Amino acid sequence: MISTGLTPLYLKGNILIKFLLMALCLILTAFPAHSKETVKIALGDWEPFTSGRADNSNISEELVREAFKYQNIEVEYQYFPWIRSYKYVEKGEFQATFPWVITEDRKKEVFFSKEPLLTERTVFFHLKSRPFHWETFDDLKGLKIGGTLGYAIGEILEKNGLTLDYVSKEDFNYHKLLKK
Repeated sequence: MISTGLTPLYLKGNILIKFLLMALCLILTAFPAHSKETVKIALGDWEPFTSGRADNSNISEELVREAFKYQNIEVEYQYFPWIRSYKYVEKGEFQATFPWVITEDRKKEVFFSKEPLLTERTVFFHLKSRPFHWETFDDLKGLKIGGTLGYAIGEILEKNGLTLDYVSKEDFNYHKLLKK
């Protein structure tokens, strides 16, 4: 089985900071400047950007928390599988979620900043004992590919004729891979 994952590859200059500040400016304009409000943000685990598991693996969370603190607003993070985090925002149970890949469908439902948070590259994880090489999507046909619900890469792979075996958290794909 091959597991897909969105992996941050390059952070160009201060693009992470620029993105977060722009996104927060949009969010913060909806709140009074001297409020004692709390904004609820639904997240998934994507270390080192967001993490409910590791104290030092939440770069994005700290930047967001500091930006809200500047506006005298507290932040409450809760962690769920990514697709559930997104659904909670759609239903209005949480005010925000981040970071997400922009898709046409998502642009109809939520607001995105003009600057990207980061540039990423999709990678396939495989066992060293079962090496593979691919150049086109046709090379991947017939392989068992693990996908994570809510990740935009799944839609891209399916549009190119591939079938994915979805799970709610990418950790589950790593466990399936190791069972081989």
